[in-house]
Amino acid sequence: MNLNINNAFEMAAKAHEGQKRKFDGSSYIGHLKEVFDLLAYAGVEEEDIFIAGILHDTLEDTDLTGANIQARFDKKVLLLVQSLTDDKSLTLQQRKALAVAKAKVLSSAALTVKLAALISDMSAIPRSWDEHRISAYMEHCRMILEAARQNRSLNEASQKLIKLAEFFLQAQMESCNEYSELCELAKQGLLYWFDEEQYFVEANHLEDSNEACKLVGQMLDDSFCLGLLRGIAVSDRESKLMSITWEQVFKSDDPLIYGLSLIHISEPTRRYAI
Repeated sequence: MNLNINNAFEMAAKAHEGQKRKFDGSSYIGHLKEVFDLLAYAGVEEEDIFIAGILHDTLEDTDLTGANIQARFDKKVLLLVQSLTDDKSLTLQQRKALAVAKAKVLSSAALTVKLAALISDMSAIPRSWDEHRISAYMEHCRMILEAARQNRSLNEASQKLIKLAEFFLQAQMESCNEYSELCELAKQGLLYWFDEEQYFVEANHLEDSNEACKLVGQMLDDSFCLGLLRGIAVSDRESKLMSITWEQVFKSDDPLIYGLSLIHISEPTRRYAI
């Protein structure tokens, strides 16, 4: 990372100090790192967009001011952050309606940041939310995505993020059969990650097989690379929320799994208040 990016993370970490994510109680800075990674995933190259992504919640949720941001960075960063900031003098319903309306007219840079932040949140639904609250939030996300598709400034980066957001929308609302299948393989010790090629494989080494079958699911592969495969309802039959984690296989006598990574299932053990 260059100096300006590091400065942005330092400013954000100080401004958001003490704030926690509702999903798991971890530091809020994790959300901002995910936004950064999602912008890189989308193919963003402009430094100002990355900095705005890191600082996108500061004016809304911290004591940081526009003058603070402009003094450290340029006016373009400040304008981007301002365009992504909610007016907290409005009611929640008014802010939601305004967010949908703004998604149609945001600049291409601001829209890309908006979508990256949305995906990070969609993949990290607080575990204390009931089905009604999840459904209402996902409907709001659906409306934002629909509005974003109508934005005349929609570019390739935003389109790529919309596609990933639609995966999480479906996974959270309807469950994800492909994810359920990955979890079942992980339970059996058959799910591996081929780090060199960046995709999941089913390695049937327990049957003394020499085959490793590539599993189809680009959105699952991408989500895992981004660290976002977590808290998705496994299936309609099994409503437990599970996360896929991994453990590097450093050495093995079995050439089939050498260089691959063994995947484990973890189930949340704590619930956090909103």
